[in-house]
Amino acid sequence: MTTLAAIDPQNLFTVRFFWLKVDGLIVILSYLMGSIPFGYLIAKSRGIDIRQHGSGNIGATNVMRVLGKKPGYMAFACDTLKGLVAVLVGKYIAQHHTLTFTQGHEMGGAIYHETYFVMLPESIGAISAAVACIIGHNFPVWLGFKGGQGMATSGGC
Repeated sequence: MTTLAAIDPQNLFTVRFFWLKVDGLIVILSYLMGSIPFGYLIAKSRGIDIRQHGSGNIGATNVMRVLGKKPGYMAFACDTLKGLVAVLVGKYIAQHHTLTFTQGHEMGGAIYHETYFVMLPESIGAISAAVACIIGHNFPVWLGFKGGQGMATSGGC
């Protein structure tokens, strides 16, 4: 296993920029997944703006408080699943985006070429996805950055 110290500085910049692009993609997708306001949509389908009732949050607890158990459980399940799906998508993107480059080394007058395959660590993709999804639930762009508390989404992550 090659460490980043073995990569020359120009290629190291390329690796870090690649990681930034892949992690940025994961964060944007996960935030958008997290910002889907399932509690709001469930309540809206019944003609109620959930933000005007109960605690004013769009989360499953407020939906259950205002609309009953069945819609509350549905909102809880959807919020939990969006956290799980965001993490799985983040891991998938991290695993399936690989940067490949060749670097030459001189040893004893001969030039040897090594090929490197660099991926964003799977755990970094999962953590970035989880954090972005929870932030998306708590501060959804679609509802003026006022969302739920993120408990079900955190559980899913």
